[in-house]
Amino acid sequence: MADRVPDMSTKENIILVTGATGTQGHAVAQALLKSRNAVRIIVRKPSRWSETVLQLEQAGAHTVIADMDDEASLNAAMRDVYGLFSVQAMDDDTGSERRHADNLARAAKKAGVQQVVHVSASRTGDYESFPGWGDGKWNEQYWTDKRYAENVIINAGFNYWTILRPTFFMDNFLPPKAPFMYAGLETGSISVVFKPDKKLQFIDTADTGAFAAAAFNDPEHFNRKFIDLAGDELTIGEIVGEIGKVTGKVINVRYITEQEAINGGMFPALANYQEWTNAAGYVVDIDKLSSYCIPLTSFRAFFEKNKHLLNIK
Repeated sequence: MADRVPDMSTKENIILVTGATGTQGHAVAQALLKSRNAVRIIVRKPSRWSETVLQLEQAGAHTVIADMDDEASLNAAMRDVYGLFSVQAMDDDTGSERRHADNLARAAKKAGVQQVVHVSASRTGDYESFPGWGDGKWNEQYWTDKRYAENVIINAGFNYWTILRPTFFMDNFLPPKAPFMYAGLETGSISVVFKPDKKLQFIDTADTGAFAAAAFNDPEHFNRKFIDLAGDELTIGEIVGEIGKVTGKVINVRYITEQEAINGGMFPALANYQEWTNAAGYVVDIDKLSSYCIPLTSFRAFFEKNKHLLNIK
C-alpha cells in the first residue's frame, strides 16, 4: 500500500494506455480524456497515422511508438508515467500474450509506475469449474493465458492494481465484427449454436472504459479488486428483437449444433465459444455492479446509440 493516495485531480499524473487502437484500449483512453486525465497512448509504427490514433490525439492524447516485444521502446514509453492500462492481444501461437504481459509489467515496475488497471476476461477466476474442463473441450489456453497475465500484474508489486473482467462485447453485433461473428445478420438471418433460452451477457466497451477511468481516479477504492463486467443479459432471440425494434427489420434465428455450424462455415473457435456459453457462460451479478455508481449501458441503449452503423437489408 502506498503511503499517500495520489491526487489525480491535479491531472499531472500520466496514464499510459496500451491497446489504444483496439476497442477496449480506445474506450479507456476516451474515458480518461473525458475526465481530463493526462493520457499517453502506445501504438506500433504501422498504426501511427490511423484514424483512431488521430482522433485520440485531437482529444488530447500524446502518442509514443512502442512494441510489446521491444523492451527498450516500452522503457521509453513508461518514462514519468504514474498509471498503466494493460491489455494484451490473444496469443499468436508464439506465447505472445504471456510474453507481452511479462514485458509490460517489467518495464512498468522498472519505471516506478504506481497503479495498473488490467483487462482480462470474465470467469478467468473460476475456469476450472467449467463442465468438461481438462477434457480438451474448450480453448483452455485462452483462459490460462488470461490468468497468467493477471498474476503477472498482481505479483509485480505495484502500489495499486485493479483487474477488470468484461464479458462479450455488444459491438460484436456491429460492423466490422458482425459479418464474422453473426454472418447473415445484414441480410436478416443468422444461425447460432446458442440455445434459445440461454441468457447471453455482454458489455459496452465504453462502460469498461468508464470503470477503468474510475479506478485511476479513485485508486484506493478500486485497489486489489477483481470486477466482472456485464451491462445486460438477453437471449439471442431477444437480442435480434431489440435490433429489429431499432432498425424496423425482422431478423430470423436458426438454432443448430456446434458441428452443423462448423460444417456450414462458422469459424470453429466461434462455434465452440457459443457451445461454451450453453455449458458454462458468463454469470456476472449485474445488480451488484450498481454499488460502483457507474451507469451501465443496456442493449437497447447501445443499439439506439449506434443504429447509424447497423446495415440490415
